[in-house]
Amino acid sequence: MKTLTSAVFLLLCLGWSTPSFSVPGLGFDKQALIDQATTWVAEQTSVSEQQVMIKATDRRLKIPTCASLFDIAFLYPTSQETIRVICPDTGWKVYVGVKITRYVKALAFVNDLVKGDIVTEQDIELVNLNNNVAATLEDRSSVIGMALKTPVSRGDLVFRYLLDKTQTVFKLQRDILRGEMITTGDISVVEIPIRKTTDLNRFPLKLLSEATASRDLVAGEILTRSDLNIKQMVMISTRMIQKGERINADNARLSPFFGKLPSDVLTKAIGEAPVRVRRTIQADQPIRESDLQESSIVNKGDSVILIIRKGLLEISTPMVAKEDGEINDQIILINPESNEEVKGIITGPGKASGL
Repeated sequence: MKTLTSAVFLLLCLGWSTPSFSVPGLGFDKQALIDQATTWVAEQTSVSEQQVMIKATDRRLKIPTCASLFDIAFLYPTSQETIRVICPDTGWKVYVGVKITRYVKALAFVNDLVKGDIVTEQDIELVNLNNNVAATLEDRSSVIGMALKTPVSRGDLVFRYLLDKTQTVFKLQRDILRGEMITTGDISVVEIPIRKTTDLNRFPLKLLSEATASRDLVAGEILTRSDLNIKQMVMISTRMIQKGERINADNARLSPFFGKLPSDVLTKAIGEAPVRVRRTIQADQPIRESDLQESSIVNKGDSVILIIRKGLLEISTPMVAKEDGEINDQIILINPESNEEVKGIITGPGKASGL
C-alpha cells in the first residue's frame, strides 16, 4: 500500500493525469506506460492519439514502477510497429507492439442524387476513413461536372465507376422553321453524359452567331451540326454562266451562303486569272474548283479590241480572235463586219495592238 501511494504521488508531481481511455483491469503502472507511449507515438507520427494503439494490455506483461518518465524509441528506424521502452532509473526494458490506424481522405455525397444528375460543389464533401478503400476519390475537380451513372444516397463514397464524363450541348428553347436564323437567345447550354452524344453534337457556340436551320426544329431538341446552315463567304454565280465562258466580276462574286458546300468550293475571288467554266452554271450557285479550267489570255472566238496607233491618232476596232494566245503572242484577228483578217499582238485580256 505504501508503494502504490508513493507511485501515485510521484505521477501527480510529474504532471500525469488519469488517462481518459484507460483499459479496465490494468495496473496503474501499465496504464501509465500505455498513456505515455500513446502520446509519444502520436507526436512522432503526426497522428491523433485515437489512431494509436499500444499493445501492452496482456496481463502477463508486468510493468514495474518507474520513478521518472519512460525513455521511448522506435525499435527500427524504418518501422513504426514496435517501440522500445526503458525506465532510466532501473534500466528495466521492454519491447511493445504498436498499431497506427491511418486515416485517408475521400469524397462522399452529401445529397441524394438520381441517375443523370450533374455533380456540383454542394453535392460532395471530404471525409476521413480509418482504412484504405480502393478506388475512392479525393480530388474535387475530377468529380464536379460529371454525370451520375446510377442513383446515390447521402453518405455514399464517390467512386470513379459511378461517374460519367459530360459534354456541353445546346438545347432549343423554341420551335424554329427551316431557313430561320438561330441565335444564342434561342438555346440553353446544358451538360449531358458524353455517351449520349455524337461528334455532331460537339461544336463551338460561335457557330450559332450566323446560322440558319437546315430543317424544321422543335423546342427541346439537342442541336447537331447537321441542323445548322452556317454562313460562309464563297464565290457565287450572279447569273447563268455558259459552258466555256470566262469567270469575271460580271458573272460571279463573293457572297454569303447558308447550306452544305462541296469541299472544293471557291472561297476567294479569282482575280485576273484566265479561267473558264467546264459546264453551264445556273445563277446563285456556289462555284467549285472542279467547275473551272485554265484558259489562255485570249482564246479562239474571244472578242478582242484591236488598237492601232498612227502618230497621235488611235483607232479601236472590235475583232474576234481566230486562235488562242498569251501576252505578246501574235495572233490572227478577224473583223466580224467585213471578215477582214489582220494580225495583232496580245497586250492583255481581250486586248491587242496592231502591227
